[in-house]
Amino acid sequence: MEISLDNMQVSFMTAGIKTASDSVSLTAAETEIKSRSEAMDKFQEEYRQLKAFVKDYRDTLNNNLAKIDLIINAINENDRKQGDYIKNGIGLSDTAVIP
Repeated sequence: MEISLDNMQVSFMTAGIKTASDSVSLTAAETEIKSRSEAMDKFQEEYRQLKAFVKDYRDTLNNNLAKIDLIINAINENDRKQGDYIKNGIGLSDTAVIP
C-alpha cells in the first residue's frame, strides 16, 4: 500500500534560540504540519466503510445468536415435556390421534 502526501505544508517557528558555549536551548518552539492528501481522504473513507460493515456484521451475528438461543430453548422445553410424558407413563401411542 502506498500513501503519498500531496500539498504538504510544513512550517517551523521559534520564538527564540539561546546559545551558550556549551548548550543550545529552544524556547517557545512550535512545529506545525498541515496536509491535505487524497490518499488520506481515501483511506479515511475506506475505514468508515469498513467500520460500518463490521458494525452491521456484529449486529447480524448478535441477532442470529439470539435466534439460535431461542431455538435451543424451545428444543430443550420440548425435550423436557417429552421426558415428563415418558416419566408419567404416557407413551407416544397415547398422544397419537386416531382418525
